[in-house]
Amino acid sequence: MLIRYDDQCNGLKSCRIEFTPTADLTNPKIYYQLENFYANHRNFVKSRSYKQLRGNLLSASDIGTQCDPVLRVGDLGDKTTKVSLGGTTLRSDDVAYPCGLIAKYFFNDTFMMTDEVTKTIVPIDEKNIAHAVDRDYKFKLPEGVDNPK
Repeated sequence: MLIRYDDQCNGLKSCRIEFTPTADLTNPKIYYQLENFYANHRNFVKSRSYKQLRGNLLSASDIGTQCDPVLRVGDLGDKTTKVSLGGTTLRSDDVAYPCGLIAKYFFNDTFMMTDEVTKTIVPIDEKNIAHAVDRDYKFKLPEGVDNPK
């Protein structure tokens, strides 16, 4: 089932889309399909640190050469208070995890499913949703960095 919602939400901060699946859902998955997502791919790919994404701390020179233009939390641009997934308030001079342009492109859509018959909310299990190779090898936080398990 494909549901397009960008044209329904029209840039609103909050938008509600309701739909009824055409069949029973067993282990449903939600995937994004992005079109006309304008970012310079070369700059986006160059502005990340694979060393950091694998869970290693970066030296000051690594941060400057690999992560430009988003080196620190304060480089994300807006003035809102940033909080890690684990609940720790981040300072503007903290190193961004992840650093680089990848830190600016974060999708924060939320989903809720309701049983149409009982009118109760169906719990969504958000644990262990990443592939094991991504979670255990490709993308790790360094020791001591706030990590919500």
